[in-house]
Order: sequence, then structure tokens, then C-alpha cells
Amino acid sequence: MIGGKHQQDISGNNNMQAGGDVINNITYYQNTDVDILSAIEKVLSGIYKNAQNGEEFTPIDTKSYTIENKINFNEISYFDPLEDFQEGYHYVKNQIKILSEVDPACETSITQHIKHYYRKIRRKNTNCSADKIIEKVCSEIETALIGKNTRLALEEQKAVEFVVFYIFAECKIFDKPPSDYASQ
Repeated sequence: MIGGKHQQDISGNNNMQAGGDVINNITYYQNTDVDILSAIEKVLSGIYKNAQNGEEFTPIDTKSYTIENKINFNEISYFDPLEDFQEGYHYVKNQIKILSEVDPACETSITQHIKHYYRKIRRKNTNCSADKIIEKVCSEIETALIGKNTRLALEEQKAVEFVVFYIFAECKIFDKPPSDYASQ
């Protein structure tokens, strides 16, 4: 203390002082499950907000298949390593369950919105590989979620892929393998 005033060293005890506004542009990156869950929540909320088209009835799909067979049948490598996407699937499913408590139409709105992108891209790109279509769907969703001068954080980009995988796994986009596919 000098003259009754507390004196700080150069580190400032993590305090900031300035004559005007202080803008702290320091970003700390931690890759934790909380970051992924938060990113998934942001992405799902953003997609839900962007889903402005009317709700459509989607009949329940009772034909059984495995995700691995569907991936192989559609010749998709985008979801490698599959274990990462399966973990993300469960994060998305849990978050949709939470959001559906507030609005039961949440999952339907999100599904219809992503299906809209999928159909639009598939129509425009008839000769594209399945991987390229998935890449374009993710890119369109990311573009719709960001502002003009903003980028999605790495966790949010991964969350978009997890949401698209969830819709894929629920068989809302791409073709199911035929029932005899596993025996071929």
C-alpha cells in the first residue's frame, strides 16, 4: 500500500482497468463434454429457430437396419470414426429430449429443416457422392447459424455434424439398405 491506496503488480490480479470500455478478446479453449453439450444445444436451438416451414407428418419407420449397413449401403465415409458420431448421437438425442419438454414439436421441426437442406442439395447435385452431400448439408446449416461476420466455434461445427448424423441414423435422410443387405 502506498499513500492508503492498494498497488497492483503488472498481472493485476486478473483485473482490468481503463478509462473507457474494456474488450477482452482472449479465448481459452477447453475440449470438454460440457463444451460439446453446449454446442449441441446452440446448434439445435439455432436450427429450430430457422425452421420456419410447416410441420409435416412423417410416418414411423419400422424397417430394421444397422447404422453400419446404412453407411455401407450409401457408400459414406464422412462418419469415420463411427464411434465418435455414435457418442454424439446420444448427446443430440438427450438434448432433443430436454428441448422437447418445452416444445414437443422440436424434433419434428429440426428433422424437417435438415431434410429440406438434404432434398435441396440432392436435387441440385444429382452426381455428387453421399459424402459431398453430407458436407454440403453441414455447410448450409453452419451458414444459416452464423452471422455475417461470425464463425462457429470448433465445438459447434462438430455439433452440426452430430446433429446431421442423428438425423441420418434416425433414417430421415439417405436410403435404408434393403432387408437382405446384411446377408449379401
